[in-house]
Amino acid sequence: MDAEGVEHRVAAVPVEVIDTNGAGDAFLAGVLDARLDGAGVGAALEAGARTAAAVLRSRHLHPLLDAVMDAGE
Repeated sequence: MDAEGVEHRVAAVPVEVIDTNGAGDAFLAGVLDARLDGAGVGAALEAGARTAAAVLRSRHLHPLLDAVMDAGE
């Protein structure tokens, strides 16, 4: 809900979920980043959904970390 009491909803980004660890934090980070950049509530929620989707596709909180973290295995 925004400051005026309007409820906003966005669809989740469809992904193959590898791990849910950190997805909520990533969602909030995406929302806050977008809002601080001037995005409206709807656009910020969409940014949060995209950021969470990136984390959900990874075993290490972000896809870029997979190669680094798996290098020693």
